[in-house]
Amino acid sequence: MHKKSDSQIDETVEYYRLSYLKEGDIWQDNDEFDSGPASDFFINSLPKNSLVLEQGCGTGHGFVLRGALAGHSVEGFDISLKAIEICATRLTEKKVDPSLFNLWVQDIRDFVYSAEHYNGIVDFYTLQHFPKPLQKDIIKKVYNSLKPQGLFLFGLHTTDKFSESDPKISIAENGRVTLHHSETEVRHFYPWDVHPLESFLESVGFRIVLTYRGTENGFCEIVCQKPGKVKDVGTVG
Repeated sequence: MHKKSDSQIDETVEYYRLSYLKEGDIWQDNDEFDSGPASDFFINSLPKNSLVLEQGCGTGHGFVLRGALAGHSVEGFDISLKAIEICATRLTEKKVDPSLFNLWVQDIRDFVYSAEHYNGIVDFYTLQHFPKPLQKDIIKKVYNSLKPQGLFLFGLHTTDKFSESDPKISIAENGRVTLHHSETEVRHFYPWDVHPLESFLESVGFRIVLTYRGTENGFCEIVCQKPGKVKDVGTVG
């Protein structure tokens, strides 16, 4: 069980809860899903009828909707009930077979990962809000929860995204970045540099299959795999 005193995490969790409540209708009208070199490679590399988990799935625009429409069984959880409701509605409106998706409200810190259960796991910009030790612990659990040759798609903002010259941003000595949206609304990030992140993923046992860097926008999306036969395609972008 996570520590209730983890105030920085709780502040970020509260930001997203309130954000979905305020902006949910806007996101519900957004009928698009994320795409790009990493996302496209990930979904095109999955075996037919895969079981894929998206942690922090939000309204489903990251992977859940796209995965279900491609015929995969998808599971997704999020801290926001509103986000899960929107995600379920979008899947229903797209006439996705209810047997293909399972959505629920969940704090990632409390999620119990089943061993060698998933063909793929997606984390699109969720883990970045947690301190590095917790990120590392969850990534190890992700690895253990993937079947052999399973794929992990990890998206996050890098240190290039944040500048202390921005008046809305403050950076602590431990690397924690705080983005001040208002006096009462803040988000915290624990960004990586790309090469140390790749090294850590490899130390866990993953093989880096593709790294896509959005250098100008300060983000990185990595597809990595338990030992398997996916061809290396190097760094793009």
